[in-house]
Amino acid sequence: MKRFFKTLVNFVATIMLVVACLSFAGCGEDITTVSLNLNLYDYSDSEYYEAEDVEMSIDFYGHLAPKTVEKMLSYVKDGYYDGALLYRIEGYKQIMMGDLVLSGGATEIVTGEDGSTNIVQNDIKPQLDGEFEAGGTVGSDLVNSKGYVGLWRTWKKVGSNNSGNNKFNVSGGLNTGRATWYMPTATDSTYNGFFCVFGVMDMDDESTTEAFAAIEDIFAAQKNYTQYVIYFTGEYDENKVDQNHGLTYHCVTKEYFDSLSGDQVEALGIFQAEIGQLECYNQYTIQVANNANGSCGAMIKSAKIA
Repeated sequence: MKRFFKTLVNFVATIMLVVACLSFAGCGEDITTVSLNLNLYDYSDSEYYEAEDVEMSIDFYGHLAPKTVEKMLSYVKDGYYDGALLYRIEGYKQIMMGDLVLSGGATEIVTGEDGSTNIVQNDIKPQLDGEFEAGGTVGSDLVNSKGYVGLWRTWKKVGSNNSGNNKFNVSGGLNTGRATWYMPTATDSTYNGFFCVFGVMDMDDESTTEAFAAIEDIFAAQKNYTQYVIYFTGEYDENKVDQNHGLTYHCVTKEYFDSLSGDQVEALGIFQAEIGQLECYNQYTIQVANNANGSCGAMIKSAKIA
């Protein structure tokens, strides 16, 4: 009788455990929700959105990319993303955030007569192992589509093609992710297996969907953003991994940069990746929401673990 009772108790406990697992959308899941409070300008109404309309909720999938999520959550706790700009790299479909801020905690973009700006790099975080399912690597199998959040990384130069154009290998920079997040605005399957997609937006949350739609609207119209050129100078040092590899960062308005003569541009000594070097330090153009009412039109006010 005692044996029967003990078996019955164990059976009931097992059933309860299974039910509990199902109620939490599957056993083994490690999901942490992060809330972003954004400062977004509605260029159609010429005013900022109300705070409750720009709260974005993102679920971090620690069971798929544990090392990445652990680091990202620690950066959130430390306030790393507070004040970060939302921007887009020209030619890409992703919205970027995390690595660019305004110096001194400013909210307004200031430009000098020499084209210089107060858009600066955020703290340079250590590189992380790529946690994704590709080439024997086991990790996140989340795809690069609208509604997902991933860790940005870079490519490594592997040579030149017959036309003399640079060739970059996506596999060469598998472990070059640091702390920059990206949000695809469209599906890009070529990124699957090469970028660590670790988060999913709560698209059932009205505030999240409205905030993302507002971000898309900003970067859909050129009148809403200003273009800036980022470039690096100096000598590339492969040993200085956490110091831009020894290179110096610069950010100027594209208008100013385009006004320079060829000789002036050459005199700047702009870095160009050679074989084995990372192309993220090559010259590129970014799009940043225009100043609106004296403040930047798209940035993170604060990030916190919900």
